[in-house]
Amino acid sequence: MKHVPSVRNDAQHRAKYPNETDVADARIYTRDFCQKLVFQVWDLKFDKISLVDLIQNPRLRDFLEKAERELAANDLFNAAQSAAVAVGFAILKVENAGVGRSPKSRSFSKLKRLGHDIPEAREAASDIDDQFEDTNRILKRMQQTVLYLALGLNYVDYQRFETLAGEAIFYVAGNVEVHGTKKDVTPAEAEFVVGYAIDSAFQIELRVGDVEKPSGSDRSAY
Repeated sequence: MKHVPSVRNDAQHRAKYPNETDVADARIYTRDFCQKLVFQVWDLKFDKISLVDLIQNPRLRDFLEKAERELAANDLFNAAQSAAVAVGFAILKVENAGVGRSPKSRSFSKLKRLGHDIPEAREAASDIDDQFEDTNRILKRMQQTVLYLALGLNYVDYQRFETLAGEAIFYVAGNVEVHGTKKDVTPAEAEFVVGYAIDSAFQIELRVGDVEKPSGSDRSAY
């Protein structure tokens, strides 16, 4: 275990950033130490202890347990996708009560319903929709930032998470699709996204209680 604090001291006091080998070694040494300590003191297996057991919402817990099983089976891509579904589900449940949904533009469809299906009308509607979508993307990003700050989550870590795990899209019919998952997810990246999903779910429930009725509200989405 002396190697772990030496890596920390190099980073903190000597401005020596740990490389991937240093990080991997420190993770292994720390895990081995925790396994021996937990077994000797509490007669428990360290790798069986998980924050997932503390997640109250059954659907959210199921998503996270699936991600853990896939990670343990080295099914890294699907583990990352399951983590994306878990985080997406938790955020979707609380965002409407917290910051509200983003408005939708239906100018083109409205013009068609009014019988103005002519080239000039289509072009005008298309321009309106393009401008609206640009503004809406900015607004949605601001809403996400406010929501994550309110939930006490690290937004920088979330951006890394989303880059690796992708984004879960929930449909009214009940099906879910995940887009943008990194194809060649490494074991370390998969461990990060699953760990981030578990930590985020736990943190969200600490802040809002039941994600089905965040902070006592019944305005959750989906």
